[in-house]
Amino acid sequence: MTLALRNTILRVALAIMVVLLGIYAVVLYQLVVVHPGLSLEFTTTRMVQLLSGSLLGAELMSYGVRALVATVGVLGVFTAVWFAIMIRQFRKRTAPEVFFFLIFLATVALDLVKPAVMLAAGLPVPIVYANGLTRLLYFGYVLGIFCLFASSLANSVIDSKRTGTVLSLAAAVAVAFVYLVPVDATQLYPSLMHRIGLEGTAHATVGAISGLAVLTYLHAGVASTDRDYITLGIAAAAAVVGRHLVFHVPHPFALIPGAVCYIAGVVVFGRRSHQRYLWQ
Repeated sequence: MTLALRNTILRVALAIMVVLLGIYAVVLYQLVVVHPGLSLEFTTTRMVQLLSGSLLGAELMSYGVRALVATVGVLGVFTAVWFAIMIRQFRKRTAPEVFFFLIFLATVALDLVKPAVMLAAGLPVPIVYANGLTRLLYFGYVLGIFCLFASSLANSVIDSKRTGTVLSLAAAVAVAFVYLVPVDATQLYPSLMHRIGLEGTAHATVGAISGLAVLTYLHAGVASTDRDYITLGIAAAAAVVGRHLVFHVPHPFALIPGAVCYIAGVVVFGRRSHQRYLWQ
């Protein structure tokens, strides 16, 4: 992949983030002003009570749904701003591990469509569109974790010439997953995603790949006695833990530490990569 193509991909990703932020703002206006009852109806459903296990847990989870909508908005703005800063700093460097980490960040911004899932659940929207939103969320989730894993391999396996091939393979796997997995639009979780087939297996597989990505960073640091990779591994671990918490757990006690872990991990990764490649 040439440097010009790399920068073009990242700029297109940034433009998509801006569009997603606009969609988020429109949907939030619909939920708060035009259809204020949709949020309340959803958070008091029997499914929320069953998943939480108690009335107290249901009340906390209902707050968690609202907190989730706010959290994805905050992280969406942060991701777009930090993404723009990093592509400007690395516009003259290929740095495959930084490129794949940036794609990981771009996929996190897809969570901005979660409020649209709530809106679609409360309005007479065709099932195919509701399914499509959930498939889009899982596409970003799977692609992001694979790109994080590719970022950890960039030091020893992936060079700038193979970047395009690896990105294409990761996107193909994510597309195949969301195309083949069945989605049940009649069951909506408080995480604002519909139920999918083989849910436990899929989440366990993605979690294992996340762990491998972190271990690969740490192994590279230990094997080469390069402390930078150890720091990058710790930062990647914080970012991916935050990503999983925000993606899966709509609970106030999980969203706050999840957002903090994600932001801290992303900032540390970006600053250490800047010091490593730009000598500043």
